[in-house]
Amino acid sequence: MLHRLSTAAFASLALLALAPAASLAGDLSAHHAMVREMPPGARVTAAFMVLRNAGDADIAITAVSSPAFGRVEMHRTQMVDGVARMVPQDNLPVPAGGELVLEHGSWHLMLFQPQTELHIDDEVEFTAETGAGSFAFSAKVTAAGHMQH
Repeated sequence: MLHRLSTAAFASLALLALAPAASLAGDLSAHHAMVREMPPGARVTAAFMVLRNAGDADIAITAVSSPAFGRVEMHRTQMVDGVARMVPQDNLPVPAGGELVLEHGSWHLMLFQPQTELHIDDEVEFTAETGAGSFAFSAKVTAAGHMQH
């Protein structure tokens, strides 16, 4: 009986330890998410959105994936030696109580190896990973240059 009680206590403590992580990831949301339409034969496109963090702790998105693409990378356009370059990033930092805008010429997602042909108004599913868990969101395929926030 003592073994059963200690197992139950351990399981309860483990759930309590995970509770803040689950709520932390739950503070994230994606708004105005869009994937740029790809011309025929293209193998790469980009996704833009506004990521909002309603919580009181900073959250770093450490990876993003999508079944619609073979690879998703987090990028930021930066000036390097006087030239704008897309630089891969280890994370997307979303400040507590704030937002991170992913837009052309700044932070964005690069989407490689499309798994199917996408058309305007299609929905693309994504999963973002954080140290606190993951959250799912979708983005609509739109004509190039059509982002609102």
